[in-house]
Amino acid sequence: MSPLDQRPSPDSYRRLEAAVDEVLGAIRVLFVDDNTLACRIGCRVLTELGAQVQCATSGAEALALAEASEFDIIMLDCAMPGMSGFDVAQELRRPGARTANTPIVAVTETDAEGIRQQARQFGMAQVLCKPLSRDELNDQILSRRAQRMEVQRLEVLRSEVPRAEVRRAETGRAETGRAETGRAETGREEVRRPAPMPKALTPG
Repeated sequence: MSPLDQRPSPDSYRRLEAAVDEVLGAIRVLFVDDNTLACRIGCRVLTELGAQVQCATSGAEALALAEASEFDIIMLDCAMPGMSGFDVAQELRRPGARTANTPIVAVTETDAEGIRQQARQFGMAQVLCKPLSRDELNDQILSRRAQRMEVQRLEVLRSEVPRAEVRRAETGRAETGRAETGRAETGREEVRRPAPMPKALTPG
């Protein structure tokens, strides 16, 4: 089997993910659940997956953390007492809020269509049902990591465009200069060239 046909091992993937996180920083997650045990388990698993996690067990605590820090994703329990997850999402989506464009994942007890519609109404990108599996949490980390890599790639491309334009402009100026120099040399040569002598008339 050719080396190109071999699938990378899980260890290879983990090394690649670690290298990406070292360059771009770990994925920052705000995990919100009023159930203390569920919150502790979710945070532990996300940390094991390489995320940088902060936990909140109430809507007010979640809003305070979201105001104080930047997050790549917010995982939000919808059925919290008092301030529900939907109430929190509405505050997070206020125009001008630093979380206005942060992906929010709704975490619910049921997969009912009404819950999904309500989640979309409050700008939640996805709905996951409890209990959350390790694979589901890992998918969220991988998705955010891929998104950050794409943003980084676009930023590099944007920074390269002006440089390419400068190089094209410099190349164009150099070619124009060579053309003008060539025309000047041709003109001087024509000035130095003596006028041809008239041909002698031969008797008919």
